[in-house]
Amino acid sequence: LKFIVSNPLGQPLRFIGTNGNIYHAIDTVERSIVSGSLRSWAIRYGLPLNLVKGAWLDWLGGRLSAASAQFGDIRLDSENRGVWLSVHHADSDAVEERILFDWESGRIIERILFDGREQSFATIEYQEWQEIDQCLYPVSLSIAGLPLGGQVGLRFSDIRQNEFVPADFNVDFPQGYQRTWLP
Repeated sequence: LKFIVSNPLGQPLRFIGTNGNIYHAIDTVERSIVSGSLRSWAIRYGLPLNLVKGAWLDWLGGRLSAASAQFGDIRLDSENRGVWLSVHHADSDAVEERILFDWESGRIIERILFDGREQSFATIEYQEWQEIDQCLYPVSLSIAGLPLGGQVGLRFSDIRQNEFVPADFNVDFPQGYQRTWLP
């Protein structure tokens, strides 16, 4: 994953990139680069490993997380928004998800993520969708219930269906920045 936070003029303020094991965070205001292990970062901040090592591409893309997913309970939503599916992942740290699915539109409305102790560590609500080449992509979503508190709102633009290569996620470190490695 690669996130770039820009100011209203489009200038990058913060960059965060990860390959799922190592992360790099560049702060252009502080002129600093911090790199380290995602596992250590999660432990340092008391976050569930499922949160930082989870299937974020699938979660942000509004897709089912794993091919090896097993469905548990299937229940109607009490507000008639769709059907709740309990999903277990045998080959993943993400122990369980509860997904609110709208059969009519074929869209995921909401996703609640649980750790191994049945504690919720994030709720993702998909608010707007866009169809590109007969595939649905979320355009707007919110993430709440995070261990550090607060809520994150994301709005995607310029969504494209591309084949990515590893070079798309490379990080070029600016010269003259203070570099710190955190194990």
